[in-house]
Amino acid sequence: MRTLALLFALVLVPETRADQLCVATDVPLTATNWNTTVVIPRFDPALGTLNVVDVCVTGQMLGNYNVESPVDAPNQVIGAAQVDVSLGRPNMSVILTAMPVQIVVDNFTAFDGTIDFRGTSGAMHPGLTAIVTAQVYLTGATDLALFSGAAGNPGTVMLPTIGQGAGTATGSGHIITQFQLQAAAMISICYDYTPVAAPYCAGDGTGTACPCGNDSPVGAYAGCLHSLGSGAVLRGTGFASIASDSLSLTCSSLPATTSGLFFQGTGQTNGGLGAVFGDGLRCAGGTVVRLASKTAVAGVMHYPQGADVPISVRGSVPAGASRYYQLWYRNSTPFCTSATFNLSGGVAVSWTP
Repeated sequence: MRTLALLFALVLVPETRADQLCVATDVPLTATNWNTTVVIPRFDPALGTLNVVDVCVTGQMLGNYNVESPVDAPNQVIGAAQVDVSLGRPNMSVILTAMPVQIVVDNFTAFDGTIDFRGTSGAMHPGLTAIVTAQVYLTGATDLALFSGAAGNPGTVMLPTIGQGAGTATGSGHIITQFQLQAAAMISICYDYTPVAAPYCAGDGTGTACPCGNDSPVGAYAGCLHSLGSGAVLRGTGFASIASDSLSLTCSSLPATTSGLFFQGTGQTNGGLGAVFGDGLRCAGGTVVRLASKTAVAGVMHYPQGADVPISVRGSVPAGASRYYQLWYRNSTPFCTSATFNLSGGVAVSWTP
């Protein structure tokens, strides 16, 4: 008697990036057949344009399988324990299904006279387990709309999730089987999107090197590190529309109460690689407009806020133009160069009418 376990490679969920947001939830091991609903936060279109919804469902099976071969001859019995874990849309159409399965092969003698799932004509297989991940990329307009909410208040979407179990056994004659199966689901939804304000000029050494080796972590797009060991992270949210401008710039990970200046440029310095300036890199160049001076609260600055005029108005932005934004801020603690200032990374914005 031998057991053959089917092995499945687990597809890993990509790490969160500047242009990707991931959420996850799970359904614990429960006796099949179950039917439940998972609640998933929708994508906030204030962050940018949603391009792809990356859906991963990992199904796990745990079960017991008992078999008896009441046949008056040797018999090879192939048993299969399987669960189907499906994720659907609210209209009950299936998005994808993960199907973990384990196969067991038994070679029995002629019936030993007792139906007890033991001896030479029966077997018990406790603790059968298998795991498999299914993945799909949703790009259709209907699915993108399903997973998107209202800007600033996207809400949630409720997705039906089903765990069904099935056991089969094949061999000569009538075979007696018992299956007890449980299924679990691990669900990951990743939103791949084009940010309304695309970060550039990373300050991580992949472009122009920071002035004293004070590079930020690769991929953080945080500008060069300041004296507290962090880079100033500039991001934009809202709609970059001349007719309905809700674009907001937020810079975080600053020194707690520093002062700074948001500014706009018509071009990217050094082709977007930046040029050394103070303890950091100058990223936004060309014709420069000073948007506003601000003071950080707990290391965070915003523009616009309160009675501030919209960015497109303050920056005199024409429809269809691309503009580049950055924050200059004070960092007077002796650090790096003799300068007493640093800069965030840059963000690029394409303005629509």
